[in-house]
Amino acid sequence: ILAGQTISENGLSATLTGELTLDPTSAGTPASTVWVLAIAYDAAGNPAGLRRWEHTGPLPQGTALPFEITVYSAGPPITRLDVLAEARP
Repeated sequence: ILAGQTISENGLSATLTGELTLDPTSAGTPASTVWVLAIAYDAAGNPAGLRRWEHTGPLPQGTALPFEITVYSAGPPITRLDVLAEARP
């Protein structure tokens, strides 16, 4: 779950903050690795930068895991962000 995003005034960096929670009703074991990928795009919709955040260690279902990622532009100003997450047993 994404709690907030902030793009710098010059568009050269952006910060994503939030918490991840595994669905407590789904079957399975706790996650041992969690990845969050932040993708920054320019005004034309082209990727301008990306950054991966990784947590290793057990994450039981229903437990919140806070994260914060700062992604930097590789050139043009950032105008939009997407976030993807993956949890592995």
